[in-house]
Amino acid sequence: MKKKPSKPILKNRPACNVIVTGDWHLREDTPPCRTDNFLDTQKRKLQFIHELVSEHDAEIIHTGDLFHKPKPSPFMLSWAIENIPRDMLVIPGNHDLPGNNMANYEHSGLRTLEASGVITTIDQPGSHDFFGIPFYIVHAYIDDEHQHWMEDSCLAENFMKTLPPHIPYVLTGDNHKSFTWSAGDDEPILINPGSLTRQTIDSIDHRPCVYLITTEGVVFTHYVDIEDADDVFGSEYIKKEKERNNENIQKFIEQLGEQAELGLSFEENLKKFIMKNKIEERVQQYIQTALGE
Repeated sequence: MKKKPSKPILKNRPACNVIVTGDWHLREDTPPCRTDNFLDTQKRKLQFIHELVSEHDAEIIHTGDLFHKPKPSPFMLSWAIENIPRDMLVIPGNHDLPGNNMANYEHSGLRTLEASGVITTIDQPGSHDFFGIPFYIVHAYIDDEHQHWMEDSCLAENFMKTLPPHIPYVLTGDNHKSFTWSAGDDEPILINPGSLTRQTIDSIDHRPCVYLITTEGVVFTHYVDIEDADDVFGSEYIKKEKERNNENIQKFIEQLGEQAELGLSFEENLKKFIMKNKIEERVQQYIQTALGE
């Protein structure tokens, strides 16, 4: 079935015919919440991108976390070489680098892909000229709605204010939610492609997509076909995860009470505690939702 893109997001941008994707988290094993053959599922998503590249004769920029682990097995490396599109530009993500350190890049799976001629690595975040167009590319947690409590996170609106105004396209990764943000049709646009697959319970309602910047300078959303959640997510696992989340939240509340500081508001204490302790991502999301942030 032919894939139909959504309506264009924004116009009045330089034309460059580029697909923006990221956070593939390619892996050999199956996520605990999934019941399907996950290698086959990943292969279908990559085939979707292959078809889009062929249809539009497009280049690809990948915003990081191509692999789920920085040192994939020989099998996974061979599988990736056989299945991913050629000649992608890739900025390493935190899951791609041993110790989340670019100094360890030579020991990563990405380095093997680059040595095989499959990808070209973008060795540092920042401004880059590709295909005659300036891009700003970074693997960092940016969100269009909420200020995340991680130290290096930022609201899209605030992040865009820190960048040179002449850059029309800002490409980010790490946040698995798909979104774009711009102050207006004649302003730079931030594109965060989100994750290509659903690997956690929290992502059940996520609709994976890639973004296509066309030769007319229009940004389109192309949604990836996904399986029905009832067919690929284990109901028993979901039940156990909900129970575990409730237990974790209860422990969190108890620890928060023990570490609270006088003179700080409840929310200030909450944020201070989260920054200080290793609180699971899903628990943070529940708390942010409850606070209406």
